[in-house]
Amino acid sequence: MGLDFDEVEKNIVVIDASEEEELRENPKALMETMAYAIKEKKITNVIIDSITGLYEHKEVMARQIVRQFFNFLKKWRQTGLFVSQKRSAQASESVEAAGGLAVAHIVDGTIVVDKKLIMSQREASLYKKPIGDVIRLIRIDGCRLSGHDSRTWVFEITELGIVNIIAPLAEYIRR
Repeated sequence: MGLDFDEVEKNIVVIDASEEEELRENPKALMETMAYAIKEKKITNVIIDSITGLYEHKEVMARQIVRQFFNFLKKWRQTGLFVSQKRSAQASESVEAAGGLAVAHIVDGTIVVDKKLIMSQREASLYKKPIGDVIRLIRIDGCRLSGHDSRTWVFEITELGIVNIIAPLAEYIRR
């Protein structure tokens, strides 16, 4: 995209909890580390990829863990983005599949991103793509206190990694 990655990299702080068991298994330790980074580096935006990894095999505690991080980011006046992997093979477009209800019931908004492999002639005809191709879908499932378009949209990712929103799914199919 023509950006100088060295300049961009100066504005990124990575805390890799996957490498440190204490950070991965102890939310308090991770939040203390994040607080230090927020103070020292004057951070304003936090991305947790993946929040699901912090409650893996602890689904009963999922809401508690998500709530702790949500409240932590609110306290530190951070704009937070929690990435949550698909948790279910069925209904992949649903918010339940995207990390379970632990995420959706706590955070202010959810965006569900899905991709569908074209596997039949019917799907190829419907989506106007060859068998084996992928169609990518995005939908804002909910967003508190903010109007939003809840339709499912088709999008593509260019070779440069740019996301192009093409059209609402219903219009895309009608073309």
